[in-house]
Amino acid sequence: LIPALAGALGGGSQDAGLQGPLAISATARRIAEKNPVLLLDFAALISVNLAVFNALPIPGLDGFQFLLLGVEALRGEKIGRAARNIIDSTAGLLFLFLVTNVLISDAGLGRITPAAFLLTLAVTQLVFAGTEAAIAQQDAIDTTATSSSKARGGRGGETGR
Repeated sequence: LIPALAGALGGGSQDAGLQGPLAISATARRIAEKNPVLLLDFAALISVNLAVFNALPIPGLDGFQFLLLGVEALRGEKIGRAARNIIDSTAGLLFLFLVTNVLISDAGLGRITPAAFLLTLAVTQLVFAGTEAAIAQQDAIDTTATSSSKARGGRGGETGR
């Protein structure tokens, strides 16, 4: 796994074993042409590999979420929203870079260039900034709606009929 991730991130052999959807579909096509029965085995192998990979404590994956829950349980308090946003933003950047690099590699275009990586970072920052602004706006709307509903003596979230 480590050599595959290093290869995908640009630090190892390009043939380290991490493949994206283009390479996986090409492999599935070759398997189907030779022995269609083995295609079910290949699908099962992919499913097991995804489950194992998802359980790893890598930011953005379920295994990391379980790790954070364990840390919160040991500390006895939740991780702050700002720290959580930094963790999630960093994980998002890493995955966006990883997926972009794997797709470029699958397409036979080599590795991601520094300019493409910078473009990826810029787009990601715009997405995160827009998401944060939307969350803040929704929080303000929810707070206003709850306050006005309580002022009228109604229950929060209900509408008059």
